[in-house]
Amino acid sequence: MTTQGKERSGIDHINQAIATATRFATSTAKLASDAMQSATNNVTNTTTAVSETVAPFALQFVEKSTETVGKIVTPIEEKK
Repeated sequence: MTTQGKERSGIDHINQAIATATRFATSTAKLASDAMQSATNNVTNTTTAVSETVAPFALQFVEKSTETVGKIVTPIEEKK
């Protein structure tokens, strides 16, 4: 094998290694992107579910608290 043939063979190996590394990096980036999208979707779904579950109870709590404060404050105000 000539020197040029050996050099060409070495360049081919380097090109193959670069191509493999590029494909690997692309696949890794796609996997990371998909994982981030999935996590984002999970957070959105969880937030929606929690707000749908908690909101009625929070509203009920505020209403009862307001009524209780009103029951306490009204007699005091009437005595003035």
